[in-house]
Amino acid sequence: MSLEKVSKTYSGITVLSGANLTIRAGEVHALVGENGAGKSTLMKILAGAESPDPGATLSYFGTERQGVDPVQTLRLGVSVIYQDLSLFPNLSVAENLGFTRARSRGGLYRHSTWVNDATTLLRKLGLDYDPTALVETLSFGQRQLVAIARAVASDAQVIVMDEPTSALSSAEVSLLYGIIEDLRARGAGIVFISHKLDEVFRIADRVSVLRDGQVITSGPIGDYTEDELIAAMVGRRTEYESARVTGQPGREVLRVEELLVDGATGPVSLTVHENEIVALTGLVGSGRTELAHTIFGLTPARAGRISIDGKQVRVGSPAQAVGLGIGYVPEDRRAQGIFAGHAVSTNLCVAALDQTLGAVRQVVPAKEAVLTRHYVEELDIRPARPDIDAGTLSGGNQQKVLLARWMAARPRLLIVDEPTNGIDIGAKREIHQLLRRLAETGTAVLVISSELPEVLAIASRILVMRQGRIVAQTTPEESTQESILALELSGEQP
Repeated sequence: MSLEKVSKTYSGITVLSGANLTIRAGEVHALVGENGAGKSTLMKILAGAESPDPGATLSYFGTERQGVDPVQTLRLGVSVIYQDLSLFPNLSVAENLGFTRARSRGGLYRHSTWVNDATTLLRKLGLDYDPTALVETLSFGQRQLVAIARAVASDAQVIVMDEPTSALSSAEVSLLYGIIEDLRARGAGIVFISHKLDEVFRIADRVSVLRDGQVITSGPIGDYTEDELIAAMVGRRTEYESARVTGQPGREVLRVEELLVDGATGPVSLTVHENEIVALTGLVGSGRTELAHTIFGLTPARAGRISIDGKQVRVGSPAQAVGLGIGYVPEDRRAQGIFAGHAVSTNLCVAALDQTLGAVRQVVPAKEAVLTRHYVEELDIRPARPDIDAGTLSGGNQQKVLLARWMAARPRLLIVDEPTNGIDIGAKREIHQLLRRLAETGTAVLVISSELPEVLAIASRILVMRQGRIVAQTTPEESTQESILALELSGEQP
């Protein structure tokens, strides 16, 4: 397939400008670039979900086509796995895998056939999932692999994977690499979008760099170094900076004692102080997110105590958590954080409504505009339009909106789950600095992260979880990526 001279403009904003991309059979083509560079828009045009501006040339399997839609591209053999996965959560794994395949004779739905087909496919891919389980009961990483399995089930000849490893454990990443190798061997063309350059060098045959809607460079992966790709992505060379807070921790804000949460094998105890970023790391499934959900009131604790500023509290709901000064930025910002379809101003001000209300307890647009403008400028949220649908922003800018939401609310404790998941290098540095600023201005920050370089760059203290327990506490000065990974895997130092 080839896309040539592809441009796209929304409301006067140029997202793509003359971009070119060629996808070859039996090849993994990595597409990299900062958030807002145009990667997702280019893939939507490839899939027929968006139409390019006049002047583009789109060729599918040797035939130039105009006006394709998602149904046509799916029939042509193109499958796009978006970051939001586009699965049906209230349907089973088998039903999600089966609906893209041909129905049985007469077009009738045969549940047993779909279950059998799903069982065979999952076994072939090395996925030990119950085909009758509802997708909503799976972890985010498991859903990611189901979405990939669905593309395999459709016999797609071109598969686009947008940040496919964002929520996968190391074991699941290995499974994915095996699936990609099989797809490449059978002649499928794969577009692999990732911000993790080690993955790009591990799996890609070719790479294209998008910047400001243009393809800056494209060629065999062996022609580039990591520094060269980073320089092409951001237009300048950058380093992964330390963002640790300075000075000693202040007074204790959060204390968790013998807390037993859903899925945990043992109780958890921890503290977080002012002027401190505590990083909680561990393999996917270790219980990190479940712990965050309990502290924020999304799921009840089975036992134990939570104290805020030295006072034992009961957190029975997110509303109570917010009232206690607890904020939470979830791992899946698209499904659980951003209110898609609503303006940036609404998303930003929702946790700080007391600052926007008038005498009759109604939102005063002028107050909302002042608060929004302040944080849009301070956090450099792009595009700088408070009225734009927050769901249309890039991942990095959506994350800035969520952080601005809580900065405006001034919480005592902020829990951030995978703060830079699917975010480009430049935005990652900005997010780290924002977290440090929050910690240094009195907010206790608890960061949950699978990215060990990130953990070492921002943490004052590091807590390692394994199988529902905190198995170690350490500091960046005492640790390496290898030593932390060893704790995650076995609970013991190498």
